[in-house]
Amino acid sequence: MIARGPGGLEVRDLDLLAPGRASAPLTFPDEAGPAERQARLAPLAQVFLAFSRFPAAESIRHRNGDVTVHWYDIRFAEAVPPGADGRSRISPFAVWVRLSPAGKILAQGLGPG
Repeated sequence: MIARGPGGLEVRDLDLLAPGRASAPLTFPDEAGPAERQARLAPLAQVFLAFSRFPAAESIRHRNGDVTVHWYDIRFAEAVPPGADGRSRISPFAVWVRLSPAGKILAQGLGPG
């Protein structure tokens, strides 16, 4: 099951044969803001967002001021080991866009990035 909650999007397995038994939710942030809006202009992001059924955005600010916006299709959600690079979740079906502090698209790619 995929549902929108207060912290973003939640993914959980439900057992329809055993009501009341469900897995713990895997929560994905779904951020919106200037970086996310600017990153949507990248060609790979446009293709991914047109195709993905359940995209969720997460932004990571780097020490040099750059920002990388990751979009994940949460149908393929996975937890990330703590301390990986600041992200809380990943999906192998994803796209990322790196922006300069001024909002210029520096790089883009497919995959968890």
